[in-house]
Amino acid sequence: MKCAPRLYLYCRLLYCHLLALIPWSCTNPAFAVGYLSKAIPSSPTVIERALHANCITSFITGQSTLPCNPAALAEIQDPTFASTLFFGHGYDSAQKTLTVLQGEITSENLEEIINQNETLSSELSATVLFKKSHWGISFSPFRLVYQSKVVDKAYPQVLMYAAQEESLQFQLGTAITQKLEGGLQVRWVHRKVSYDQFAFYDYIVDSKNFLKVLEQEVLYIEPGLTYHISENWDPRFSLLLSNGGFARTKISFIDTEPDLIVGFGLTPPMPFGTLDLSLTLADEDLPELAPSEKLRVGASYSLALAKSVLTLGAHDLSLGLLTQLWSARVGIYYSWVRNATLDQSIYDSDTFFTEFGFDF
Repeated sequence: MKCAPRLYLYCRLLYCHLLALIPWSCTNPAFAVGYLSKAIPSSPTVIERALHANCITSFITGQSTLPCNPAALAEIQDPTFASTLFFGHGYDSAQKTLTVLQGEITSENLEEIINQNETLSSELSATVLFKKSHWGISFSPFRLVYQSKVVDKAYPQVLMYAAQEESLQFQLGTAITQKLEGGLQVRWVHRKVSYDQFAFYDYIVDSKNFLKVLEQEVLYIEPGLTYHISENWDPRFSLLLSNGGFARTKISFIDTEPDLIVGFGLTPPMPFGTLDLSLTLADEDLPELAPSEKLRVGASYSLALAKSVLTLGAHDLSLGLLTQLWSARVGIYYSWVRNATLDQSIYDSDTFFTEFGFDF
């Protein structure tokens, strides 16, 4: 995966040239932590992960998840029951996440992380769902996420994030007029999470002051709209007010303020397959980002039993591929992200995950 930064730089140059007429484009060196976009479902497939916020305008999404924009339920005809197992270093994710959240991480565990001297990222999650025209429901009994980074090996500092979540998601969607569709998503999430940056020797002296585990329950209420301008090429605008929720306990690094995501999509005619082009402006990143750095361009293509996605943001690049044979499916997801630590040091990370699932 060493070629990813070079590929990203080439794409970044193209991204900046496309936005060259915007005076504030590609100038702000601020970066966001590379976790999931707030627009996508709690336990998304590789397609939604690769699309990021662009999934609110795209119709090339997997059958095995609820749509990112609940308004899209108005266009679903056939009922679907699906289950998904998503993992990247799955056993490793479960082991490391539970070790951190149970307060059992030892100096030996930290020495292993420091000796590896690389960004470690892993996830293990499962989802079951049912959806049909106008409504859908999904349940994720667990989602385990782990990420760590050695910030300074000379005087070892470790950035570590671990989370355990379960979620229940319900959606309604309908056609308001011939061109306008609306929907509402209600999402309950229960999480245990730990996020900290600390020096190795400080942790050895007094481990109780670090990696404190926080617990939170949040009820999110997220409305969405899609307006189809015309049938030719299906140009459409989509809006999603994501992440607006009510939390019993506030956590400083988990935002529950609503974020507006605006998207524009096109589906040009193709001799074979279906092509979706999308552009979104997502106000869900760090506030110091320049407006152009909140833009994301994407393309997705579906042919027969295969779907592929490429999206490019100001500081990340994502690729996704999903294929299906009868009821079984398998997908792969690759992401390269430029992140910021808690003290605003910049580092790059890349992840490669896989997915297995069944649709009925």
